[in-house]
Amino acid sequence: MDYIVLVEDGPDWIAAALEALKASFAGIEVSCIYSESEFVNRLDEFRKLPPKLFVLDVMLPWSEPSPDMPDAPEDVKANGFWRAGVRCQRRLTQTAELNRIPAVFWTIISRRDMERQFEGLQLPPDTFYVSKDGGVGELVARVREIIG
Repeated sequence: MDYIVLVEDGPDWIAAALEALKASFAGIEVSCIYSESEFVNRLDEFRKLPPKLFVLDVMLPWSEPSPDMPDAPEDVKANGFWRAGVRCQRRLTQTAELNRIPAVFWTIISRRDMERQFEGLQLPPDTFYVSKDGGVGELVARVREIIG
């Protein structure tokens, strides 16, 4: 099964991205993840059946709000939600079965601000940046360049 993993917590962005990706890439499923903890919990699943691509928002909550939500790890508490997508991407690059899977940061944070905020962030070769300011059209175009 060919699929894309969309890591996003904004309901409007999710709806727009799901609609655009499904319409643009027939035969490719889109799996949505809403929090950093869900991403971490599904890494084994991705190892066993790797997706074609990860689309990552940068700012994500650790978990979905609930009365029994798990406590965030210390690095999440120290660095906050605005680095969640970067932590997810780093987990991918540190995972042998996933480190060659392309990833796209799809975010409202400008690339310049990301580089400044993340102290000269150098994206790995298979990691790309797309601004949400360009809408889903820009995301679809980048995904098409990456996976065909």
